Amino acid sequence: MTRLDLEETTATMATVVDKPASSHGQARRVLGSDVITPRDAMRLEELQSTKVFVLASVGLGVAVLTSLPFMHADPIAKWVLVCGIAIAGLGIGWAAWSMRRPGGYQLRHSVFMAATAALGGYTAIYYFGILSAASLATGMGIFFFALTQRQLPAVIGCGAASLGPIGLWALVGAGVLEDRGMIPLGEMELLNQIILLALVQLVFLVTYVIARGSRRSRLNATEELELAVRQIAQREALLDEARRELDRALEVGGPGRFTDQVLGSFRLGVVTGRGAMGEVYEAVHTETKELAAVKLLNRSVLGDPEQVRRFTREANIARALVTPHIVRVLEVGDDCAPLPYIAMELLRGEDLAQMLRRRRKLPVEFVVRLIREIGSGVHIAHEAGVVHRDLKPQNLFLQRTPDGMGVWKVLDFGVSRLVDNEGTLTKGQAIGTPTYMAPEQARGHAVDRTADVFALSVVAYRSLTGLPAFTGKDVPTILHNVVYSVPSRPSLVAPDVPPAFDAVLVVGLAKRAEDRFATALELAEALDAAARDDVPASIRERAEALMHLAPAGG
Repeated sequence: MTRLDLEETTATMATVVDKPASSHGQARRVLGSDVITPRDAMRLEELQSTKVFVLASVGLGVAVLTSLPFMHADPIAKWVLVCGIAIAGLGIGWAAWSMRRPGGYQLRHSVFMAATAALGGYTAIYYFGILSAASLATGMGIFFFALTQRQLPAVIGCGAASLGPIGLWALVGAGVLEDRGMIPLGEMELLNQIILLALVQLVFLVTYVIARGSRRSRLNATEELELAVRQIAQREALLDEARRELDRALEVGGPGRFTDQVLGSFRLGVVTGRGAMGEVYEAVHTETKELAAVKLLNRSVLGDPEQVRRFTREANIARALVTPHIVRVLEVGDDCAPLPYIAMELLRGEDLAQMLRRRRKLPVEFVVRLIREIGSGVHIAHEAGVVHRDLKPQNLFLQRTPDGMGVWKVLDFGVSRLVDNEGTLTKGQAIGTPTYMAPEQARGHAVDRTADVFALSVVAYRSLTGLPAFTGKDVPTILHNVVYSVPSRPSLVAPDVPPAFDAVLVVGLAKRAEDRFATALELAEALDAAARDDVPASIRERAEALMHLAPAGG
């Protein structure tokens, strides 16, 4: 039985996960990615700043050209300035034209704009005078290019702007270029010229340092803010998970409406669990006195043939799967039973959800063993043509054993799918628990065994890091993040997790089913290799390719 039944919200979920959130729409159109990081945000800001720089440069160029008829200067210098402004205008205009379409602004546009803007600045310096205020005006360009996140255009733009006055001064001093500026160098002593040039370069250097420092500070602040927001969301998800588990715990442990009643071969005792479809009672066999857990279907859903078929199918599926790592079915109610029921072995121990409430995260070796044993049970189900579709901490139980080690078992095949026939009782809806769904499952699409591989990878992530892989303020937001977002690398979230686990979980949590491990056993073997720091090169290469396509959140 499924403790979180989402059928009534399926239509809303399918709508949300198939549409990216509007708040990120512009960034996705510009950056061509569904994952928005602080650096992506800075790049988007750079794009907006470039548009402002283009407008400011055009305005400055128009102002200079408008003032030329009213100024008396060397005619050759004036025409050189006009040509320089025209060339700069063409370069800046080409960059602006490239930005008209999403994703059109590339590195070559930044470099070309930096070069042509510097050329326009040279001609202005030559016109007004090498040691005139025109040199300081290039500080505007230095400040802009120093703010860009790409190092190459920043170095070209700033270097060209700062070296321009020195180059012109050297050419004039060597007699290669005639001094035609409105403020000629000949009216100033050589020592004064050198001092002024040095001061101008100092202003340029300070401008560059301030701009780069400002960019680093903003990037760090943005990353810290994103980390804080993510941590808050994760803590809220943990609190929500704990509240749900507390509510469930408060509902069990006492008598139920069928306590002391005999059903089949079993006398029912106290209620040990409740869910959307029914209740679980502790029971004892009337003859052998064997203890059992009897699951009953609620009367409220007996009128729904689909729910009854799902309940019956769970019994038949679990009964057919023989493995120590899947709960054993003892008896199934027949048509003569007053209520549909399943009698299963009574498990003593605790589920993974209870463990994670007591300990936020679990040791690496413990998690590797958990996935290995659960993966073995899930593999048996897959070989029988069954996809569980609701693997989560509440459905993974560690049964106590005399040796103290315990045995992990898979519970609850209530929403499983028989992959070898077309009949699925969910009619294409997204059924399961949102935080552990595979992306295709969240969309309501057909699933195969790799959906369980994804869920087991989420369980491993949660157990290793102590934090959910996907969070959100409500079900639609969680499902959107399952489909579009990439969780932070485990080794960054929890420093005691070896980095080798990053590659394994990147593959296990791949958005496309074909990019994941093909079976639960492959995932278990890869995690075991990660614990030995011996992850095969093929898995590392797959992980690197996936991270290149969709960078992790941190």
